[in-house]
Amino acid sequence: MSTHRTTNLPFLALPETVFFPHTFVDLELTLPHHKELFRSAQSQGLPVGVFLAKRLVTEDEPEAYARLGSFGRIIELTTSASTSCNVTLHGLYRARIKRVTRLRPYPLANITLLTDHLHVASPQQFHKILDDLVALVQRFKLVEERPVVTLPKPEKWREFFSVLVNAVAAFLPADAHRKQEWLNQDDLIERYELIRQEMVRLWKLNQVLSQVPPAEDPNLN
Repeated sequence: MSTHRTTNLPFLALPETVFFPHTFVDLELTLPHHKELFRSAQSQGLPVGVFLAKRLVTEDEPEAYARLGSFGRIIELTTSASTSCNVTLHGLYRARIKRVTRLRPYPLANITLLTDHLHVASPQQFHKILDDLVALVQRFKLVEERPVVTLPKPEKWREFFSVLVNAVAAFLPADAHRKQEWLNQDDLIERYELIRQEMVRLWKLNQVLSQVPPAEDPNLN
């Protein structure tokens, strides 16, 4: 399957769901047109886009979904005799909808592929950023021995860092519209900085909660 086709690709808008490249997402869908969408996409070898359904629409952006989302390859698709289906997607790339070409029975769109950028001044700077990311992730897991992360070759920096940053973004328990702000960011370093702020906030919250004594009444636990 070519990952560079940009015309008439199927997509769906889902509430509280932001999909990142290089990550996996499991979807349980019950609407009949979703089942038809994924069956058709699988038979044609097409990627499927996942876009965040917006809480509010504006005059500038009247669509009921964010214009920027991610497309993924169907890894697994299970459908029942009813209308439900379960699907696993692997994120391929971010994209912006240029024009919706069809709405029914499921939406199709022409898209613009988006590129992630990584600008670092030196290997030392990248190593420092990577160490910072690893240290933040490890704060959430209490182990004595920390794994050593080897710096990849320079030509692999963007891919390697993108996978790490997007994986952390996907798993953080943050508000979906905040995650959409991360996805909108083309610069990987700036995307990481936004994610880092949320990681630090969550870590501090966990530290505070760990100091709260357990309730004496077992029914309150």
